[in-house]
Amino acid sequence: MKTDTLPKRDNLWKTRIFPALLLTFLFIVFISIFKLSFSNLIFDYKSLYWTFRFTSLTFFIILISYIFYELNKVFFKNKLIIVFLIVCMLAISLLDVEYFKSTWLLSGNAVLTAFGQVKFLFINVNYSVNFLMFFALPILFLVAKVIEIRKRIIWKKVILMTLYYFVTSFVLIAFIKTFVIFMSHSNGLEYILLFVLVSIGADIGGFFGGKLLGHKLFANKLAPQISPKKTIEGALVGYLFALFLAFAFIFAWNAAFPSDDNLGQIFLGSKNYGAYKLIFMMNLLVSPAFAILGDLYFSFLKRKTGIKDFSNLLKGHGGLLDRIDSISVVFALWFIIFLFL
Repeated sequence: MKTDTLPKRDNLWKTRIFPALLLTFLFIVFISIFKLSFSNLIFDYKSLYWTFRFTSLTFFIILISYIFYELNKVFFKNKLIIVFLIVCMLAISLLDVEYFKSTWLLSGNAVLTAFGQVKFLFINVNYSVNFLMFFALPILFLVAKVIEIRKRIIWKKVILMTLYYFVTSFVLIAFIKTFVIFMSHSNGLEYILLFVLVSIGADIGGFFGGKLLGHKLFANKLAPQISPKKTIEGALVGYLFALFLAFAFIFAWNAAFPSDDNLGQIFLGSKNYGAYKLIFMMNLLVSPAFAILGDLYFSFLKRKTGIKDFSNLLKGHGGLLDRIDSISVVFALWFIIFLFL
């Protein structure tokens, strides 16, 4: 028995635990550099300040370009079409001049003081961001797909692929915009870490919950046609563990960094948050479920497009898009909520 379990544990360490720890470390480094580039702590050192700002901008564009590349190469083989769509998605992600100026080009710390300003940066006066996000990309995709196929077009399949592409593109662009806005927000780091923890908690809890309790309460799998290994028990454990991590993080952050702007003040502070408190609570309660649904959606997308992973960039973990699947959906959820606050 020992000889059987040791290789399995060793394989688990090499294929899941160690890569996950490495990715977490790289994420922390990236977040630190990114956040520092918006900090007034180094503003007096102009050369250092703009070095960090330029580095973070360059690294950010490279990362999201590769994410867009992973998505587009699933649907297209023509390299010119792929490059064209990547450029279009980059333009939409950084379209609004005010959005770009207030997050990247200001000479000081781009601090946003209210979610009303966040909403303004997402929807400008002439609604060009909304128009392009909702109409331009699927139209461009449809035209590009018809050009690439040319003959024997199966319209039902093309329309479905267009729908999948639109939904995925919307999620990714919403994720990118929300991430950058919160990076420039005085208390945005707490939101970012909260969203990431919810997604990671749902994934870790689901994995170990499925290993320990799989099929002990429910005979059926969670979504056998999409992800055969996922169990209902795993999803429930993942949901509860993510929720536990979320509340633990909120109160721990509030204790470590006391501030009237902390999320913990929604529960502990004397200020009346009104409807926002209820909206925040409801959103927080459904976030783990959306993390699980996000994981399932991207698994569904990979099955529909006939791929195992979006790329082989990360050995044993697929591509960048494979790593941010559930995270991007959680960000997109909050993106939508903030638009209507």
